[in-house]
Amino acid sequence: MDIGSDITNFLTLVKESNFNFAEVYAQSPMGIYIVVALIIALVGAYFFIKSTLVKASAMKVLKDIDNPENSFSEYDTYMQKIAKYLPHATPEFKEVFEYSKKSYYNAQLRLLEMMEIDEKISKYQQMAKTYRLLSEATSNDEELSLYFSNIADELIDNKLYEDIKEYVDTLTFDEETLPVIENIVAYANTLEEPELILDILTKKLQNIDFGSSLDFFMFVRSLDSDKLLQIYDFCISKQNDLFETPTAIISSEILDYLLENGEKEKVYHYIKSLSLATYLQELYYKYFNQKDSLEFDLVFVANKTEINAEYKTYLENLLTDNWKNDTYLEILIGSENVADRIGHIQGRQVIERIERIRKEVVEKQILDEALATARQAEIVALEAKNIADGNLSKAQAEALEKEKAITLSQAKENAQQLESDLKKNEEEITVEKTDDNLVTVEVKREVEQIEYSKEK
Repeated sequence: MDIGSDITNFLTLVKESNFNFAEVYAQSPMGIYIVVALIIALVGAYFFIKSTLVKASAMKVLKDIDNPENSFSEYDTYMQKIAKYLPHATPEFKEVFEYSKKSYYNAQLRLLEMMEIDEKISKYQQMAKTYRLLSEATSNDEELSLYFSNIADELIDNKLYEDIKEYVDTLTFDEETLPVIENIVAYANTLEEPELILDILTKKLQNIDFGSSLDFFMFVRSLDSDKLLQIYDFCISKQNDLFETPTAIISSEILDYLLENGEKEKVYHYIKSLSLATYLQELYYKYFNQKDSLEFDLVFVANKTEINAEYKTYLENLLTDNWKNDTYLEILIGSENVADRIGHIQGRQVIERIERIRKEVVEKQILDEALATARQAEIVALEAKNIADGNLSKAQAEALEKEKAITLSQAKENAQQLESDLKKNEEEITVEKTDDNLVTVEVKREVEQIEYSKEK
């Protein structure tokens, strides 16, 4: 049998029949069988060659992974390839791999030890992902699958956790380490329980003195809330708590910065509540009566912590210099703890002085109003004299009559108000009563001249 000739004839028939295989089969059934057998043989050869190549490739991976010069990434790449081979691997392949799997794992761990923590975070996650692939690839072998699954968990839950903890224990929180901390926070928030990692950071930060220097104070204020998330909130809260803690020490350079940049209320509140006598004494020498600010000085006076301070002398000098200024005296005596500092007797004297100054102001105002009324009455009296002398027209006389009535009424009201105000201030003024009016003696004299002119 000439197979080549049969195949040639078969192909000619296919072409002539325009690919009508029913007609081809009727004319040359043997040709059909030969072609089908040939296709099956080719497919079989393909799969055989492929299987051979896969086996050869798999064995080559096992050989390559044994190279001690491999990098971490090369180890990981080989392990991923092995995961692809395992579901259909030969017993020989599985035996070699299982025998060496622990050495591959240890080799990668040794390489991880030499990396920085931010690189470790990504590499540990990458390695754990590969071992989960191995676990899935060996699902038909429960024991081996569980082995790889446990390693994946150990890498994240133990190895990476311990490396982060070791790094944080020696951490210096500054601009240089900030990107690493942001990376740790980002990783922590990918976990179901981010507190496991975040608690390591907060425990470390709890031991940092947030009031030690202006540089660190400004560093905390510059943190990115979007990147540090919970750690940002912790740091800002820790910084703000300094101003609410009576025993906290905040560097004077921080206080200077706040005073110069519109945040004096923070400083005032802190100094007023500071109970650490040694540090309050230090701040007293630096700031008290040095800033030309009564408000700032009174913050120290308000603090009841006992220190070596000349508060009484300072306050007495202020009272002496401003003895005629009732507003200033009122602010001073009304400020917290001032009365206790100067003594209650002197405090009462200041209050009486304020009352006396204000009484004098009222008295002066009353007298000024009385004199103004008297001057107006004098004008009316002069006009009345003109009437008596015949120097005014009838219309002018009538207008003057109206003005006189208004003046008398105003004089009465002023005198009544004068009497009332003077009674309130426990003062007296001599007044005389007429049948219709209550006026001062001087006003009454002028009115009598007007009445006399009218009758005349």
